[in-house]
Amino acid sequence: MEQNYIAILKDCPDWLSLEQFRVVAHISKRKAKWLLENGVIPCEDSGKHTHRFQIRRSDVADFLRRRDAGELNNIIPIGAFSNKQLHNTSLPNTELGELFSFLIDEWAYMPDMLTTKQATDLTGYNETTINKWAADGKIQAVNFYGKNLISKESLAEYLASYDGQRIARPSQKHRDIIEAYQDKGQESTLSNTLTLSNM
Repeated sequence: MEQNYIAILKDCPDWLSLEQFRVVAHISKRKAKWLLENGVIPCEDSGKHTHRFQIRRSDVADFLRRRDAGELNNIIPIGAFSNKQLHNTSLPNTELGELFSFLIDEWAYMPDMLTTKQATDLTGYNETTINKWAADGKIQAVNFYGKNLISKESLAEYLASYDGQRIARPSQKHRDIIEAYQDKGQESTLSNTLTLSNM
């Protein structure tokens, strides 16, 4: 099973930075840093302010496997990296397009048409749910030799929509996506504030 995750990371370097790790895992920078600082994932820690962490690709693969198998559910504190539950944090209409663009950027390494397994890996929802979304017309899919191929763009569009944000029981990966997006927005706001203050 771990070989499957290593295959997913085949285009990654042997050693990943914190930023590369959090993009691959679809988690926020805060959560990635917590996982590394608390030894959930083995890493080389230089102690520097920049380029502090280096994580082996094989250890990232092992983390993805353990997370998806639920082995880390009792280790990672639930809600510690988000102020609110996903279904209580619908984004303003002006941000829906930004969230869609964020998802497309995060998933840039994946093909435009996804297998249901790939859609599951990206979103954390099982294949039955993915296929139901396709049958209900929430996402676009084509039948290829008896199996659905999912439009990556339509999947991102649905998850970024109001309906996607109001899923009754969002997956942990979906929560992590929203959290990473909100963290990125906060970092952008801080950067803009610092730029203006230095003018």
